[in-house]
Amino acid sequence: MIWNTLYTKPKNWLCGLQTDKVLYFVVSMVMVQMIFFLTYNLWLATLATFVIGIFKEVVIDKLVSKEKVDADDMWADIFGVCAGLIALVVGAALIHIHEWLAVNWI
Repeated sequence: MIWNTLYTKPKNWLCGLQTDKVLYFVVSMVMVQMIFFLTYNLWLATLATFVIGIFKEVVIDKLVSKEKVDADDMWADIFGVCAGLIALVVGAALIHIHEWLAVNWI
């Protein structure tokens, strides 16, 4: 499903990637990590990123730009949040493994 959200038949300049969806994905992924490192609260970072993504999609696109609400944009936001969470967990695990190795292998 993530591939169907981010990729269409090649018609764009970036080999078929929907650049706006990729941008939503990357921004959501980075935003989760930034909010987490500012607050050290994973739940707050996740919730804030979801709220910002929904606010952007529903309020700004629908009311200000008069565009229709696009489900693919929401999926790109959701996948970005999930990727950010996965990156945080993997990073924490790698740091923990590194610290364990440094203590036990000396």
